[in-house]
Amino acid sequence: MEKNKIRGILAKAIKSQIKGEKQKGLLRSLDMKKIKSNYTTKPGNASMEVQSVGETAFQRAIFLSRKSKINFNSKKEILWKDLELPVVFTKNSRRNCVDLIGNIGNQLVICELKFMKNTSSDSPWYAVLELLIYYYIILENCNKLDDEEVYHENIQGRFKWKSILSPNPLLMVVANERYWNCWLEKQENAYRSKLLKWLKGLNKELQTEVFLIKTIDVDFDDQKRRASGKAYLPEIKSHIWKKISV
Repeated sequence: MEKNKIRGILAKAIKSQIKGEKQKGLLRSLDMKKIKSNYTTKPGNASMEVQSVGETAFQRAIFLSRKSKINFNSKKEILWKDLELPVVFTKNSRRNCVDLIGNIGNQLVICELKFMKNTSSDSPWYAVLELLIYYYIILENCNKLDDEEVYHENIQGRFKWKSILSPNPLLMVVANERYWNCWLEKQENAYRSKLLKWLKGLNKELQTEVFLIKTIDVDFDDQKRRASGKAYLPEIKSHIWKKISV
């Protein structure tokens, strides 16, 4: 599919599903001036020790596990390659960054993470569109991302950004059980079916494979307490991920 057509479909979906400042923020991410900026970016070294007990800890814990197994797609293992990588070349410190990148054989895996402790995070609708924006930006910038070697210097096992072109990448919104319980079970009964129907239609229109994935809940507060409140290496015990379905 032509990239400008993907961009148009995403802009239409954002305007119909997201409101207010969040809508404006997502639409700004599709600004071609921003996407095609020429500022050189080098991520440097990635730090695995964190003070966070939220989404950053969740991200590091998954990456440090080195692999995750999905309970669909022939129960294949994802090997994690890198994390928190910028996909645009701007001076802005709040650049669009992919949370997790891995692969299954030659298939690229891109993850958008959400983690809920006590209060609700961004909605699944927002998370899906955020993920698809990153997918679109990588399509636009994959050659330059490879040429500029946009990877963390201290992480082994490089991947090729251009592998996003073939075969279709696996795109996943990954969140803990509490997040999905909040959005899917405490909402009105039709919420889950509406979300999955919308996602199915969007996947068909964009010719993509976006999945909603559930992990176990993790008590990072307890892990930090055991580290006496200092920076720590977060852990997640279960590496098996489940697909959200009807």
